[in-house]
Amino acid sequence: ASKQNGLSSNYIAHFIKSPDGTFWVSAWEGGLFKVTGDLAKPVALHFDAVPGIDGVSEKIVYGDHAIWLIEMDQLYRVDEQTLLKELIPSFTETARNQMIYSLYYSKAGDVWAGTLNGLIQYNTKSQTSKFHKIITGTDVIISSIIEDSEGNIWSTTNTSTQKLTPSGEMII
Repeated sequence: ASKQNGLSSNYIAHFIKSPDGTFWVSAWEGGLFKVTGDLAKPVALHFDAVPGIDGVSEKIVYGDHAIWLIEMDQLYRVDEQTLLKELIPSFTETARNQMIYSLYYSKAGDVWAGTLNGLIQYNTKSQTSKFHKIITGTDVIISSIIEDSEGNIWSTTNTSTQKLTPSGEMII
């Protein structure tokens, strides 16, 4: 994978696979790309840029027939068929001027973003966003997010692990 195959840079930030088997790649220096070509032959791969996504978009997840991506402090939903992108305003208001370190799409259909000292939850049904503050006594970076079988959202930081229950209780 390189600029010769259609990437905007030689550095892949993240990749995901949609249910239909399509691979998607984000590049550290900007852009979201659909991987085309013969997957059995990496040298034959090509990366087709999704139009209108030029900024740093290294955090991507798949959910609800879409690719969700972060560009700076903004969340976008990219339709996997039409490749049209939609800005999510309520997320942008909640995330204003925050660095996003991780991204996760939950079984409940929420997009979760890890920040400095908290989690942002975007509810796709109500189209609202909420910040869940994590207080540990020192600044923490939410570097990873995952969900267990009971719907609890777990996050890890540079110093601790947290669990956010479906009722909204943060357990550190």
